[in-house]
Amino acid sequence: MGMVVYIYCVMLIVAMVFSENSKAMVRSFTFKLLALLLLYTTLIDLLIVSNVIAEFSFLHFSTGLSSSLFVPLSYQFIQNYYTEKPNTHKDLPHLIPFLVLFSAYIGYTLLRNPSSTALYLPCRVYLYTMTALYSLMLLKLLPFPFYRTIEMKTVNNPPQEVEFNSRLNNWLNDLAQPSSLFYRHPHNNFTSAQVEKMKERIEREMEVNQPYLQPGFSISQLAKQTDIHPNQLSAFINQQYQMRYTDFVNQYRIQYFKKKLMEEESWKYLTLQAIAKAAGFGNRNTFTKAFKKHDGTTPTEFLKKVKLNKTEAA
Repeated sequence: MGMVVYIYCVMLIVAMVFSENSKAMVRSFTFKLLALLLLYTTLIDLLIVSNVIAEFSFLHFSTGLSSSLFVPLSYQFIQNYYTEKPNTHKDLPHLIPFLVLFSAYIGYTLLRNPSSTALYLPCRVYLYTMTALYSLMLLKLLPFPFYRTIEMKTVNNPPQEVEFNSRLNNWLNDLAQPSSLFYRHPHNNFTSAQVEKMKERIEREMEVNQPYLQPGFSISQLAKQTDIHPNQLSAFINQQYQMRYTDFVNQYRIQYFKKKLMEEESWKYLTLQAIAKAAGFGNRNTFTKAFKKHDGTTPTEFLKKVKLNKTEAA
């Protein structure tokens, strides 16, 4: 399978450890499918090293096919949990690496001896390049301090560090969003006039149209609705609101939940899952963790306090 793929696997583990939904991730069907792909690839590699299976056989090449499925699908799996974004038809391009490799193998098999070593080197180069690119995109999702500092910066951050992180963050955004490679965003030092204008546009959209009530509402969607490029929008939220985009959206969902709780009696008796869905969260676990991060307590404890205060007032 190669060292590059194993390094990528380590990054996947780190991503899962940092995720707020790690338990849900492990229990999911997709995780089990990815684990089977990884197990199959590793087992075949061990059998080849042990000379049980001949090199350059069909089983050997099948590890390349399984890797070309494992890497993109695992990236998509992690991304979905980090962004709370469901799969759509727009995610189908992640199957292209597998289809390209599969087509190349079928075409070569029809023309030549499939056990030839001629196909091995191009396949390895292709897989390593693909894995390296997905590793960089995965890196964008991981909360590593050396490029996440801009999202948590304080007055004590050295200007050089903030500048470096800002540039790296924009570059990784470009890589993860190919369309942005055709857009050259300006340096993200916003003037006071720009700050005022962008804040008004963003906050009006969030407060009037309430797009955060859509589960999986992405930064790309907000960018489209506010007519701000996703890279600029991400940098703006990081710098002006001092938080990640996910936390920015979740604070609106939490405020919506509290408002509904005060205005509508029926909300006090809804299940956490129903509340989470109504407020735009993907599930109750995401809601609970976001609420605890925002308020320092769980929604269950908060609901108990509200009910207790109402009883005492009565």
